[in-house]
Amino acid sequence: MDTSPNNQNQILRASQTEALKALADHQHVLLIAPTGSGKTLVFELHARQFDRVIAVVPLVALARQLAQNLANKGFETIEGFGGSARSPAKGEKGIWIVSPEVLSNRLEVTRRWLPEFLFVDEAHCVWDWADDFRPEFLSVFDVCQLSSLRSSYWATATIPSLGVRFLREGLENLPLHIVGQFSVPSSIQIRVMHESLHKRLGRVREVLSTDAKDACVIFVSTRQLAERVYSALQAEYSSTAYYHAGLSPEERKAIESNFRSRKTRFMIATSAFGMGMDISHLRHGIILQPTVSLLALAQAIGRVGRTGDSAKVYAFWDSDDFGRLSWIAEGSERRGRMLAEAEAWYRSRACKIHILEKYFDSKSPDSQGNCGRCSGCANISH
Repeated sequence: MDTSPNNQNQILRASQTEALKALADHQHVLLIAPTGSGKTLVFELHARQFDRVIAVVPLVALARQLAQNLANKGFETIEGFGGSARSPAKGEKGIWIVSPEVLSNRLEVTRRWLPEFLFVDEAHCVWDWADDFRPEFLSVFDVCQLSSLRSSYWATATIPSLGVRFLREGLENLPLHIVGQFSVPSSIQIRVMHESLHKRLGRVREVLSTDAKDACVIFVSTRQLAERVYSALQAEYSSTAYYHAGLSPEERKAIESNFRSRKTRFMIATSAFGMGMDISHLRHGIILQPTVSLLALAQAIGRVGRTGDSAKVYAFWDSDDFGRLSWIAEGSERRGRMLAEAEAWYRSRACKIHILEKYFDSKSPDSQGNCGRCSGCANISH
């Protein structure tokens, strides 16, 4: 299939065009671009020329969303996620949407199916989780070595330089073509606020009552805290909900729908509301406690300002927070380093945006002075 812009019924961004051209040349491609910038469209356009496609998706909610979107566009899909996960039958054509765990357990079935194209959604998870949390992610590299595979496409909004190196090493002798780079959108301001934990709800109320009247997501670290903050706020802010992985799929789907349609204005959520959630009208975010890594921080920041309108993120911290998070580093030098990098970011009085962009791209140019958009710079106070 000809995937040049002239043969599509839409105008493609330069990054999309470059990614499609590299895929057409049978390359392995990593596209780094914000949520809502058309990464999935690249997958759809390239997938149309193949009979057997694998899409590896890390979360059931995202897999369900992808399956619905593809079905609406006329794609045949095979659901390899959730409680009713299945494998493709012999000779069956379609896009097999699969979790890393199902893929890892069914590699022999995968080999016999002869997949032609592999899509890895939220590709930063391969680096972030394969080391300890979900080692099944490593099976994507086995698929890349199959002789039937023509190309692979890896998409993410946030992957640091170390993560890119990890993907290159996993692909072994297969070159990885990289398109795009991480950046904090120019419409977003970041305010880091040094505040003790017991005083933060008061500051949250100030933000919700003045600055973020339209919509706001409040990120917390645990399910229990999500429900506690919800209980503390719902009397004053009736259009409020909480969201975490302990809710049933039906409950989460209903909450997502209400938030998208603006029936719910304020959402208290764990990181379960993070990856891939594209809420176009969301312009305010509150990170109530420090994140455990700069990757998690960037994912939270990336939930706001999708349309290019001005947006603000408030990130709270105190020294005691990092004492409470120290258990994360136990037994893992890598996790300890990531936590230390996050703590250094919160403590630094340098440009917050520059530090973040430098972390994700070591070749990022040095800071050019006051960015005017963060609390590390002169015109936005801590």
